[in-house]
Amino acid sequence: MQINNDIPASSGRAPVSATYSYNSSYKYDFIADTSTSALEQDAYGILNARASYYTSDDKWQFTIWGKNLLDEDNYYDDINANPAGIRGSVGAPITYGIELGYHF
Repeated sequence: MQINNDIPASSGRAPVSATYSYNSSYKYDFIADTSTSALEQDAYGILNARASYYTSDDKWQFTIWGKNLLDEDNYYDDINANPAGIRGSVGAPITYGIELGYHF
């Protein structure tokens, strides 16, 4: 789901956007013993948001943004199970930042 809005301001404009993605729980496809709880991804939702301000001449831009704002734990689908254990890539934690831009 995505929401976008361009809010007018007296000396510019302020576009804002938010996206939300939900994934229900699932088991990874393994030949190994699937009763192991480590082989299951719990349900999670990812919320990203961005708010900007542009000056009236659109030359300057100031933006704040955040990703995975609910700080959900998730794993990519590259989980590997072997006799040494289970290995996988963890999804990105909460991240945020600011941007300042000038458009020529």
